[in-house]
Amino acid sequence: MFDLSQQAIEGTSEDGTANTRVHLTLEHYRVLALSSMGGMLEYYEFTIFIFLSPFISQVFFPGSSPAWIKELQTLTIFAAGYFTRPFGGIILSSLGDRLGRKRMFALSVLIMAFPTMLIGLLPGYDRVGFLAPAALLICRLFQGVALGGELPTAMVFVSEHVPQRRLGLAFGVIGSSVVLGFVLASGLIREMLMHFSHEQFVAFAWRVPFVIGGCFGFLSSFLRRYVSETPVFREMRARKVLGGGNPVKMLISRYRHETLLCLILSIVPGVVIPGVHIFPAVYLETWRHFDPRIVSNGLFWLQITMLFSSIAGGLVVDALGWQRAIVGTFLALIVVIFCFYAFIQLQTVTIWFCLLGVFLSGLIMLYSPLVVSFPAQIRLTGISTVYNISAAVFGGTTPIVMQLLAHQSQWGVAIYPAAVILVGAATVPLLWRLRKPLFAVTDQGNER
Repeated sequence: MFDLSQQAIEGTSEDGTANTRVHLTLEHYRVLALSSMGGMLEYYEFTIFIFLSPFISQVFFPGSSPAWIKELQTLTIFAAGYFTRPFGGIILSSLGDRLGRKRMFALSVLIMAFPTMLIGLLPGYDRVGFLAPAALLICRLFQGVALGGELPTAMVFVSEHVPQRRLGLAFGVIGSSVVLGFVLASGLIREMLMHFSHEQFVAFAWRVPFVIGGCFGFLSSFLRRYVSETPVFREMRARKVLGGGNPVKMLISRYRHETLLCLILSIVPGVVIPGVHIFPAVYLETWRHFDPRIVSNGLFWLQITMLFSSIAGGLVVDALGWQRAIVGTFLALIVVIFCFYAFIQLQTVTIWFCLLGVFLSGLIMLYSPLVVSFPAQIRLTGISTVYNISAAVFGGTTPIVMQLLAHQSQWGVAIYPAAVILVGAATVPLLWRLRKPLFAVTDQGNER
């Protein structure tokens, strides 16, 4: 086993999982800031496309079509990005394991920034006919490719830079930035709706958030050139132990248990984000007939709560270790989910949404077991494969499942995500036993 010079000495303890160095340097803060910009852009793009879909549907589809058909076609194009996400993630991550984290770190944002800006510049159906929705679809497919590589690359890049005793906090900052992307996007659109008429939005104003997002992405990609390659990858390159074969093949042949357990664990965010983060608002408006303004306000405060709970959850991970932190937070989240549907009233909407926001920080804690479950040579490929497959399969189907369950029983919408969370909690101790040292590499890519 090769050590990473001083970084390895300061980065690992006897069991390969602790870190005695606890101070963050200027380089660490730079890495955190630029990683956060990518996560922010990812959620920003997600939000503006959904929020602006009514206007996009009017621009890119025939005016003679019924409004609901145009809206359905727009959302179908949005969903298409999820299908390219696993393929993009696996391709970009395989290159990142062989060519360098830094290159993929910048490339993933660049691939996201270009189609995001292009969407804001595309001609509408009235000018180019069916080429307009076709171009929109192509842009969305490329966005899906970029999404597949962005978050896994950020996880690995940060984990191989910062001291491991501060890894929970670092991931908490990234998680908070993702939520901030939603807050900024929804705030920008809310302000624009107050200053532009419906006709102005259809004519040009809907394009502005996309152009802003594209510019922000290009800036983020440019600034990433000023961070250094991770010490782990530099050591692999110096020792000439980079995987020459197919990282996916190595993943399947040598690390089946880790891959299966991480795949199960990654189902949790795939279900919880749409099923607990978003669906309760739909449920309260559709099935409980709550005032949409009150529900929207509660959802806003859930986001604000998560801005702080993500960082607080990261501090808990650093203090207790990710095994105890995740299991404890997940069990508490299960209790809150059932209490939410059992006791929520119109006057307590905001309180219950804030309680959900507190314990949804457990989703950010999952980054820690993912990054230590695979050896350095295939770390990026392993994380990207499990995370994106789960997101593609469960992220798209959970809203449908939740809607069907809501039609059958109030408790179905609580039981489904709670069961998934419970299964995820049960896999955490198993992954704890299979964890790998972050700051060490082997000549074979096999640490067993």
